[in-house]
Amino acid sequence: MLGSSLALTLAEKIPFEGPIGAVRVGEVDGQFIVNPTFQQSLKSDLDIVVAGTEDSVIMVEAGCNFVPEEKILQAVELAQQEIKKQVLAQKAFAEQCGVIKQAFVNPFDTSELKALVYESAKDKVFEAYHQFDRET
Repeated sequence: MLGSSLALTLAEKIPFEGPIGAVRVGEVDGQFIVNPTFQQSLKSDLDIVVAGTEDSVIMVEAGCNFVPEEKILQAVELAQQEIKKQVLAQKAFAEQCGVIKQAFVNPFDTSELKALVYESAKDKVFEAYHQFDRET
């Protein structure tokens, strides 16, 4: 994931809203471990993979063995701190390489399509967003 992110960050003509980063977090003997080894992972009750940008989490996958919610939140916060380091390193590398991204200009006028989709879907999306059962 990091390699792809860096490649897209360095590609001047490819639109990319990155860079992004990702880490795995485990917990052994009460201590969080970022990107644990295979042996450490075997001892961990927590296995969480987090991907994100410099300032937000965009994906979380987890496997846990009776881990309290508070510990999971702490692991995600730690992951976000590490992801930020990865993103900043990619940005610094791109800057050192002199990369200047070209702005994407859509050659098509999609304003009519956007308005049509918005009008036909807004009520359904609003309703679904406010449903809290798992059947929605």
